[in-house]
Amino acid sequence: MTGVVKRISPVIKMAYLRSRIYSFAIFSFVLDSFTTYIGVDLLGYTNKHPFSSFLPSIFGTGAILIPLSLILIMLIILFLEKDSKEDHNKDEKYMWALILIVLGLSMGARNLLMMIFGV
Repeated sequence: MTGVVKRISPVIKMAYLRSRIYSFAIFSFVLDSFTTYIGVDLLGYTNKHPFSSFLPSIFGTGAILIPLSLILIMLIILFLEKDSKEDHNKDEKYMWALILIVLGLSMGARNLLMMIFGV
């Protein structure tokens, strides 16, 4: 999914998505949504977050979380880029990108480890 985003980023006029830090942020959120989908739909886990439980109950599958998280992270990155052009403060932009990576990767890694160890 990250590779697809890198390829289409010039087409949607978001070429900055090709940077390593944004690619890793996208990867971390996609990892979280994929592991949530696999755990809930295929392995019978339950999701403890109300929003993540609500959407699959409406659509019947947790796969809806994958495009939703991809759209969400791309919108957040878009806002970060627009804000950084006005402020000219790149340190703050990279700090927010690091926060996004930690949030996505921590949840995705937790889900993945739970599935690997059968917890």
